[in-house]
Amino acid sequence: MIGREKLERMLEAPTAAEAMALVGAPEMTAPAAREAWFSAQLADAYREILAILPAPDAVRFLQYPYDCNNIKAVLKCAVRGIDPASMLSSCATLPVEAYAAMAETKDYSALPTNMAAAAEAAYAAYAHTADPQQIDLILDRACYADMCAAAKSPFTAQLVRVKIDLTNLMIFLRVLRMGLTESNRAMLEAALLPGGDVPVERFRAAVAGGESGLREALASSVCARVLDRADGEAEPTLAALECACDDVWMAYVREARYVSFGEAVPVAYLIAWETAVKNMRIICAGKDAGLPRDIIRERMRACYA
Repeated sequence: MIGREKLERMLEAPTAAEAMALVGAPEMTAPAAREAWFSAQLADAYREILAILPAPDAVRFLQYPYDCNNIKAVLKCAVRGIDPASMLSSCATLPVEAYAAMAETKDYSALPTNMAAAAEAAYAAYAHTADPQQIDLILDRACYADMCAAAKSPFTAQLVRVKIDLTNLMIFLRVLRMGLTESNRAMLEAALLPGGDVPVERFRAAVAGGESGLREALASSVCARVLDRADGEAEPTLAALECACDDVWMAYVREARYVSFGEAVPVAYLIAWETAVKNMRIICAGKDAGLPRDIIRERMRACYA
C-alpha cells in the first residue's frame, strides 16, 4: 500500500519522474505513461481482491462507477465516431471489450440492473439533444441506485449513503455558483440523487437561502462536516470543497481499521488504493505544472494509512 509516508517522499522529490521512481516506476516521465501505470496498479488491486474473496459481490458496488464511466464513454464515442479504447477502465465488472460491443448491439443486459435499463434511454437522449450531460445525468442516477442495491452490509450501505450526500452537496454548490437561472434549477432537480441520509427535499429547500444558509439547512448531516472545514474562508473554492468531501468520506472508510474480519477490510483496501492513485496523480500533475509543494499538499486527499 502506498500510504502517507511514501506520498510525502514523492511530494519532496524535485520532479514528477523522480517521484515516480520512488514507487518503482523510474521510466514514467511522460504523463500518458504515468496514467497507464496508475490505471494498471488500480486494476491489479481489484484483480487481487476479487481473486481471493470467497464472495466477490462484497466489493462489487465499488466497481459500478467504473461500469458507469465505461458505458458513458462508449455511448458518447458511438455518437461521435471515436474509438473509446483509451477511455475504458479495467476495474469494472466486465472486460473492456464488452462495453464497445454494447454500443454496437444495443444490448446492455450484462450491466448492473439499473444501468442496463438506463443505458438505452441515455443514448437516445444524447442522440436527440447532442448534450453529453444527458448521458451523465441518467447513468449517474442509475449507477448510485445499483450501488445502493449492492451494498448490503451496514458498513458498505453507510459508505454509499455518505457518498450520495457528499455528491449532492457538490452538485448543489456547483449549480448555485453558476447562478439559479431557470435552466440551472431544472438541471439541479435532474442531478440530485436519491438514497442518501439527507433527503433531496432538504437540498431543494436550501436553494432559497443560498450558500450562506446552507449550513443551517444541512445541520447535523455529513454535509455540515464539509462546510465546517471551510470555516474562516469567505468563499472556499469548489476544488477545496471537493477535497473536503473526499476527506470526510475517508473518515468513514477508516472505521474499517477497527475491524479484523469481514467485507469492510477489502472494501477499505480498495478505496485506500483509489485514494493513493488520486494523490499520486495530484503530485505528478502539480510537479509538471511547477507548483510549490505546499500548494500540492493542500490539494492532496487524506490517506487511509
